[in-house]
Amino acid sequence: MIVSTLELCREAELCKYDFTVEKCSGDCWVRIRREGKSQFCSQWFSSSSEDRPLLVILPGYDAVFPSYPMDEVTEDFNVLLVSPLGYTERNAAVDPLKIKGEFPVLFNTVFDKPNAYDQWILDVLTAIRWAREHTTANCEKLLFFGTSQGGGMSLVLSGILSDKCKAVCADEPWLIGFSSDMLETVISNASYYFPNEILSYSGASERLALTDPITYAGKLTVPKLIMAGSKDTDCPADRIKRFFDTLPEPKDYFLFEERAHGHDIRAFRKAINFFRKSI
Repeated sequence: MIVSTLELCREAELCKYDFTVEKCSGDCWVRIRREGKSQFCSQWFSSSSEDRPLLVILPGYDAVFPSYPMDEVTEDFNVLLVSPLGYTERNAAVDPLKIKGEFPVLFNTVFDKPNAYDQWILDVLTAIRWAREHTTANCEKLLFFGTSQGGGMSLVLSGILSDKCKAVCADEPWLIGFSSDMLETVISNASYYFPNEILSYSGASERLALTDPITYAGKLTVPKLIMAGSKDTDCPADRIKRFFDTLPEPKDYFLFEERAHGHDIRAFRKAINFFRKSI
């Protein structure tokens, strides 16, 4: 089903959800379940001061987060790490949800199956709603960060919530052009996971547009930092730079020399410093 971002935002605000909180030392595991949907797990780090902005960190395609040094962050920000669709439990991958060794959210989107990226986005929006309703975080000041899929979806969520987002950092962002010039490659890869399925190319393109950062480029008017790695073959630096060149100001671009694809603590720290300067 093809939905609009307005419909997603409306559903996130109106849906019924329940949650549990498991307190740990310095953080909490928050398990949220929208009515009729699977539970998903988020990690919450509360700022030492009230009314601080909410930094939302989104996962790569493996759905598991690295060990970020949150003690360097929580003086200035509340932090919510969201892993949608139940793909992790306490940051460990739930392998039975994989198909042929991969989580299927992209392939579900291509072939219009359940638990596609529209539901992924709804989980993130619901987690932000939870933070607004049950914490002292200032959810009128949102910040987004992620690597790979998390980088691409940080740009997407910043576009969807452009009235509340104050800055975004996208590290080695994935999903760029998946609804257009990368469509053939995306469909070819998806067909390995769902062979012999009937597919509408135009329908796949429309569904993928929901999660393509290019769709939201004109709305990304907040301060933004886009990072790339010179040795990244999954999200090549030249593709990221071409996308960056289309974005409105204010914007910054940084290329890590000799860096391949994947999480890098240098990118995280660079993002945090950028957020401090931007708000």
